[in-house]
Amino acid sequence: MNVDAGAVQLLVRRERYAVTLAPLPSGEFAMLDALRAGYGFGEAFAYALAPDAGLDAGAFLQRHIASGVLCDCVLPAEAHAFPCEQSFRRV
Repeated sequence: MNVDAGAVQLLVRRERYAVTLAPLPSGEFAMLDALRAGYGFGEAFAYALAPDAGLDAGAFLQRHIASGVLCDCVLPAEAHAFPCEQSFRRV
């Protein structure tokens, strides 16, 4: 990696006492930044498509979950309700 060549978007990780730097494509960087800022997955993906229209959400998830970068998620409150619950009446 040649940082003298210009701007570089990096993923900086620290595992125990080792620090690693990995260059990221602009779409992945934008998506990770949006998720870090608290945006939902759909919003973050839409944001990431601006710099990289070919970003593959499945490959992104697979890569960053497997590497431990993404390790937790929270569902919005409305996602906890069962969608069919309102369509049934209890007698």
